[in-house]
Amino acid sequence: MSRSGQKPRVEQRKKRRIALIKGHPLLRKSATLSGQAPSFLVFAPNRREFLRAIAIAFAGTAAPSQAAPASLVRFPHVQNVTRTRAVVRWTTREPGAGAVEFASADSGIERMAATVTEQLPRETGMQFAYYRYEVNLQKLKAGTEYTYRVLVNDSSVLADPLRFRTAGTQAFRFVAFGDSGMGSEAQAKLANLMMSQNAKLVVHTGDLVYPTGTYERYEKLYFEYYKDIMKEAPFYPCPGNHDYYEFHCAPYKSVHSLPTDTVARSDSGRYYSYDWSNVHFISLDSNDSLAEAAQGKGEMLEWLEKDLQSTDKFWRVVYLHHPAYSVGFHKDEPECEMVRQYIAPILDKYFVPLVLNGHEHSYQRTFPMRGGKVASPGDGTVYVTTGGGGADLHEVAAADHAQVAISQHHYVSCNVNGGRLQLDAINTDGQLLDSHSIAPKPLLAGQPVVNSANYGPMLASGGLMTIFGQQFSPEEFTPAKYPLPKSALGVSVLLNDQPLPILMASARQLNLQLPFDAVGEATLSIRTPNGSAAIKIAISRVAPAIFAGAMFHANGLQLTKETPAAAGEMITTYLTGLGAVTAGVAAGEASPPNIAVTAPVVVKAAGIEVNPHFAGLAAGLSGVYAVTFRVPAGLRHDADVYITAAGFESNKEVLFVA
Repeated sequence: MSRSGQKPRVEQRKKRRIALIKGHPLLRKSATLSGQAPSFLVFAPNRREFLRAIAIAFAGTAAPSQAAPASLVRFPHVQNVTRTRAVVRWTTREPGAGAVEFASADSGIERMAATVTEQLPRETGMQFAYYRYEVNLQKLKAGTEYTYRVLVNDSSVLADPLRFRTAGTQAFRFVAFGDSGMGSEAQAKLANLMMSQNAKLVVHTGDLVYPTGTYERYEKLYFEYYKDIMKEAPFYPCPGNHDYYEFHCAPYKSVHSLPTDTVARSDSGRYYSYDWSNVHFISLDSNDSLAEAAQGKGEMLEWLEKDLQSTDKFWRVVYLHHPAYSVGFHKDEPECEMVRQYIAPILDKYFVPLVLNGHEHSYQRTFPMRGGKVASPGDGTVYVTTGGGGADLHEVAAADHAQVAISQHHYVSCNVNGGRLQLDAINTDGQLLDSHSIAPKPLLAGQPVVNSANYGPMLASGGLMTIFGQQFSPEEFTPAKYPLPKSALGVSVLLNDQPLPILMASARQLNLQLPFDAVGEATLSIRTPNGSAAIKIAISRVAPAIFAGAMFHANGLQLTKETPAAAGEMITTYLTGLGAVTAGVAAGEASPPNIAVTAPVVVKAAGIEVNPHFAGLAAGLSGVYAVTFRVPAGLRHDADVYITAAGFESNKEVLFVA
């Protein structure tokens, strides 16, 4: 059944149209990087050997310094790691010239200078001034491990080099926890256990320190406890209520370097989003930013909706401090009610499968929720409360929406593998408290099935069809050769019982070709490893639709304002939906040349009817038709062009005329 939801973005539509013709998916080329590794890396067959080799190489890159070694206040750590960038930060008691040297297994050592910010006692409330160093590493390779070392005045601040990995496309693990910074035995035990997880990133659900968010407490109760993890894996927190106390979240924002893209400058550091593999993470501020947005004075709710609408990732994972649904100490607080009233409906609208939160000092997991009620598995949002990171525990109670509620210290290990996300809650003894797999079903959204060229509702035999929705393919797929596959990454689409050839599959979109003999009403079924969705469609004999900007000169140059056609010139336009053809060609096969359509075709340019020179399949492509015609001699200005097949008229395109 069709599900109402967001409309496809205009920019995304244009990209998909262009991908079907000028740069057809099968014509894309991949580029590879080549080059010889530096000599000191060539014989490093594994991580241990590589680290040893890189340590030897690093040892000779800096001139000896006569200055005293820097006194570290905050150990080196990575933040805001993406596919191509990473931030390295550290602080010292003394000022100096800072830098980071870094290298991967197939690149030489590079060096970048640090920016240095003096932090005075009147700003931080600490007993001494210290100096914050920050280096933004750029142009990194995706999914690549980098080794780095930190220098102050050309002296390494640590004896051994460190490492981190950029975001890639692989399966990965992340760790989530919250309400931690009490300096408790439980916090220390969990920190040690998390070291063994080899997590690529860490999500913190707020209340990083207690009782108030001061600079000194962040040093002692946050960075000191997790420094060994932070050296290799970035922390991506959201602010809790205790992070707002005393300094109104200023230290929280100061000690982090978080994503700022698309967020208003006034809200920078309070909420943000980022991607890792096939996951789009969104960190929200359920404190001041939510209160301001609820009163119409802030932008977070509007930003959240735009952000969810813009992502193409299979997974959307949202985290914030206050829970929408909980059983315990805080369930009736105003902040929790605001989350239920203002945030949960947006998450429902965009089919967010997982929400993480803290605030309740316990572990809780709801049934899938939609509209404030329990939904069927795979068809709602699972809310996980992970607030047992070290603070004093709260009691839990029973509720209809709560599937699991346990009052124990814990963290949550989250394994993302394609279209499944495995959650494992682990206590201070390393024992498993709860294990749950989330596998979102495919969903149809908005006007889900359209003609691929003009996104209109009419479909035709042999033509291209686009399906919009959510949670189709865990990765984007385009075939490398013909014939087109009828299954990709476990995703298939059936017309009644007949599998259709796939031109492109992604989390939110499927492009397919209909059979040349398909006419009338039919059932369209989308099947994935997580479930299925179905909808009734109608297929016409013809439904001509021209691709946007798909008019070309005989030499292959696209028609534009700058490259117009001349009267009498032969022009080719590309479209879909012209129906049956004169020779036997199966859907999904590359069309041979000169295969004409059976329907009568007429070109109308500024009201002038022109019989085409050729109307048939575009050679070498699948589901794309070509109509070649001569520009009427009487045209002296740009003209509206329509293609008519068997009396059915296409969408309008502009013919640029010199």
